Amino acid sequence: MKKFFIKKIIPIVLLITLISYTAPVFAFTKDETVYSKLNSNGKQYRTIVSTHINNENNLDKVTDLTNLLNIENTSGDETFSENGETLIWDAKGNDIYYQGETEEKLPIELEIKYKLDGNEMSAEDIAGKSGKVKIKLEYKNNDEHIVNVNGRNEKMYTPFFVVSGTILKNNNNKNIEVTNGKVINDGTKSIVIGIALPGLQESLNVSKDIVDIPSGMEITMDTTNFELGSIITFASPKVLDEENTNNTQEIKDLCNKINLIKEATTTLKAGTDTLKAGTEEYSQKSELFNSKMKELQNGVGYINSQYTAFDAGVNKLNVGTAQLYVGAQKLPETLEEIVTNLNTIKTSQEGLLTQTSIPTITANGVNKMILSDAEIIAIQNSNIPDAQKQAIMAKLITASGTLEQTNLGIGQMKAGIENELTSEDSNLAKLNAGITAIYGGVSDLTTNSSKIKGGLGNLNSSTTALKEADDALTYGAKTISDGVNQLSEGVETFNAEINRYLNGAINQISIRAEKLIKLSENYNNFTKINEQENGKVKFIMMTDDLRKKEEE
Repeated sequence: MKKFFIKKIIPIVLLITLISYTAPVFAFTKDETVYSKLNSNGKQYRTIVSTHINNENNLDKVTDLTNLLNIENTSGDETFSENGETLIWDAKGNDIYYQGETEEKLPIELEIKYKLDGNEMSAEDIAGKSGKVKIKLEYKNNDEHIVNVNGRNEKMYTPFFVVSGTILKNNNNKNIEVTNGKVINDGTKSIVIGIALPGLQESLNVSKDIVDIPSGMEITMDTTNFELGSIITFASPKVLDEENTNNTQEIKDLCNKINLIKEATTTLKAGTDTLKAGTEEYSQKSELFNSKMKELQNGVGYINSQYTAFDAGVNKLNVGTAQLYVGAQKLPETLEEIVTNLNTIKTSQEGLLTQTSIPTITANGVNKMILSDAEIIAIQNSNIPDAQKQAIMAKLITASGTLEQTNLGIGQMKAGIENELTSEDSNLAKLNAGITAIYGGVSDLTTNSSKIKGGLGNLNSSTTALKEADDALTYGAKTISDGVNQLSEGVETFNAEINRYLNGAINQISIRAEKLIKLSENYNNFTKINEQENGKVKFIMMTDDLRKKEEE
């Protein structure tokens, strides 16, 4: 948060301070462009200054101050007289354009280092090589000042804005990258541009952990034959000029709203306190609900286990009732068979009662019930003694009486069964209707019991799933509560930090920004200027081309 906040605030403070500055009115303006040639290592070896005096009031005489050598008029035939470092131009109302040479050291010093595949090499040795090349451009701000900041003397530098660029051919270079800049590829060549603000990190006294303000750039590429055209660097002590401040109203408005941050953070703190109280109560209620859900889960589990045994009994009852129902359906048929058998017995008995002599006795079913097989065979062969015959006849006569009584009973039984079979109000009909009703009821009970068992199973599963979901919900509520507590602590810390930055770091940056803008405004010349002149100055540095030397 700190790094992002400071990174955004620094340019705003610089911009607002700059655009609030009102420049004084001068008789004319001296605009200098300083051209310097550098070798491939960045060392300055020749400097020419081109000067334009804007004669805004069309003065006939213009007095200038300079330490240039070999001065010559570059546009027009105006002449000048020289008195030490003072030049008096016979301007005749015209602007003056002239140039001269100087050996003054530039306020911005450039150092260029080269690496091939990670190994540092000299400019001469790396030319023509192939591999991974890294070019490091590091700018040093030499325009140092001691400035009073809140009663303390601090080292600060004139804020120079530096832009460097070069052109690389694509036929032998690829994967071109640059830090703090951009690569523009048009298909045949790549234009590499980077920016730097040397000395600004130290002037603002801001840690690189908060914001890293670049003082240089690095260009990397894969090359098959390394060569480098001129690196052109533009440097200006004006971070922004009037042409760049046309659309600054929105930034002004944003800067004005910085004072609202404190109020906003106070409101945020109050909101998080309310949220904290609410989430704590929610977490407590979630734990109570969770305990009740556990009781419900245990109860449903017990009911489900007990009903399983009940359902098994219902299934057994259903099986027994089904067997009883089948038996009841067969009972009339069975009774009819009994009636048929009774009729057969009755007929046999009636035939038995008509037998009056031994020879007429046959081995029918009834006789076999009274006599043995040997007795029946002996009678049929008519070769038994009279005493035996008399004994057999006695058996038959006794049996006949018994059979007559039995036959009477069979007749009564037959009549009763037939009445049960034919009467709609008989006990058999009532029995059959009752068994049918019982069977139907037990079948319904079995079906519904299965549904109840399935429903209890689903309820048990659903209750378990609901309990698991509630466990997660309760855990989530606790997590939310803990998170809100951390949020509350974080907001409280943020509130303290933001106030500290607004009242401390930002205030310090604002004060230092004012000092920097003053240094920027004061740096209005490179070759001296008189009190009647308003000055502007910019620097253009060009390195030598780097090519592999042809072997002689």
